[in-house]
Amino acid sequence: MATTRRERRLTDEQLLSLMDVIEGSDSVELKLTLPEEVHRSTINALALDPLEAQIRRAFYEEHAGGIALDDLTTLGPLFVLKLRFAPEGFGRKMVGEMWLYPDGSRVLELSTKCAPTEAFQVAAEARAFLARQGIDLEGEQQTKTRKALEFFADAIRAADGPQAA
Repeated sequence: MATTRRERRLTDEQLLSLMDVIEGSDSVELKLTLPEEVHRSTINALALDPLEAQIRRAFYEEHAGGIALDDLTTLGPLFVLKLRFAPEGFGRKMVGEMWLYPDGSRVLELSTKCAPTEAFQVAAEARAFLARQGIDLEGEQQTKTRKALEFFADAIRAADGPQAA
C-alpha cells in the first residue's frame, strides 16, 4: 500500500516555545504515533541486524532440541494494556493487565508481588481488599498465556482444515 508522506515542520515560533519548555524540564519523552497501515512494515524495518539474527538463530538451534526454527509458527499479535498502580487502602503496588484477543474476548488480570514467605498472608490481604471493593472473586481462573496459546492454536487448526485435527 502506497502512503503519502506529508512534511510537517515546526514554525520558528513553535520551535522557540518548545525549546523554552525543554530547558526547564528534567527529561523529555519523544513519541511518534504510526498509522495502522504501516505497523507491520515498521516492525519489519526495525528488526534485528543480520549478524545478531544469525547469532540468535545459532543459539536457538543449539538449544531447541531438534525443532527447526522454520517449523515454528508466529502467534499473535495481541493488544495488551498494562497499568501499574497503588490502590488506596491496599499497602502494596498492583499491576492490571488486559489482554484483548482478535475475536473480541479478553482477560483482565490483577497481580501483586511479595516475598515467598509472605505469599499466604499477602494473598489473604489481597483477597480481602478486592472483596471490600465489590470485585467478584468467584470467576473461573485462567492464565492469559494459556488462553492466548489456546486461541491461536485453535485459529491455526481452523486455517489448516479438518486434516490438522
